[in-house]
Amino acid sequence: MYLVTRPEPQATVLINLLEQQQIKAKSLPLMVIKYYDFELESLVSKINNYDNLLLTSPTVIDRLIPLLGKLKPELGVIVAGKSSADYLLDKSGVKALYPECGSGVAELISANLIRQGTSYLIAGGLPHNQQLAVYLNINKINHDFIDLYQRTNSAILNLVQTEKIICDPQNIGIIITSSSLAEYLYDCAQISHCILQTLSKVYLITLHPNITRKLKQVGFSNIIETDSASNQAIINTIRKIENERK
Repeated sequence: MYLVTRPEPQATVLINLLEQQQIKAKSLPLMVIKYYDFELESLVSKINNYDNLLLTSPTVIDRLIPLLGKLKPELGVIVAGKSSADYLLDKSGVKALYPECGSGVAELISANLIRQGTSYLIAGGLPHNQQLAVYLNINKINHDFIDLYQRTNSAILNLVQTEKIICDPQNIGIIITSSSLAEYLYDCAQISHCILQTLSKVYLITLHPNITRKLKQVGFSNIIETDSASNQAIINTIRKIENERK
C-alpha cells in the first residue's frame, strides 16, 4: 500500500492512476485547508497591477480558475514546476512558465523566473513560504502576497486516526508531495513513536529536492526522489520499487 499525502481533489486523481497500474494506494490526509472569500473583480484588478502572477500550488490553481480568463493578456503566469504547469494547462488552457529542472522556490530563482526589474503577485496560502519571502525582500523585488487559504496540520489534531493509517504494516511507501506536508509528518513523528518507526522503515517518496533536504535534515535516509513532480514520474518510481521488491 502506498499513502498519498497530496490534498484533495489531486489525491484522488493520483490514487486512481496508481490503481489503474494495479498499485494499491490510499489517501493520507495531513492538511485541512480553510478557504478565504474574495471578491472576483477586486482580485482581478489587483492581479492586473503586476507584471507576473505566481501560482504556488495546485490548490491555488483550483481556486483561481474562475478569474484566469479575465486577466490581462500580457500577464506572466508562473508556477513552481512542470506538474503544476500541466495541471494548469489541462484545467484552464493557460500556459505557464516553470523551471525546466526540478520544482520549488530555489529552482524558480535558479531559472531566473524571480528577478529584479519586474513585479510579482504571489497567490498562495498562510503561512507564506519563508525562503521565497526572504529572497524577495533581500533583493528588493517588487511583490505582494494574496492569501487564498489557511493551512492547518490536521494530522496532528487527529493523531489516533493518523497513526492508524500510517502504522498499517501493509504500507510500503508514502508519497510526500510538498515541504509543508513533510513538516507535518515529522511533527506527528515527534509525538508518536509508532509513526516515527514507520517513517524510518517505509520508502519516503519525494517529488523535489526541497522535500528530500527537509527529510534528510531530521535524520531520514530511506528516501527516493522522483525525476519530476508529475504523476507519471511518481508511477515510474513506484514501478521501480515494486520490481526491486519481487
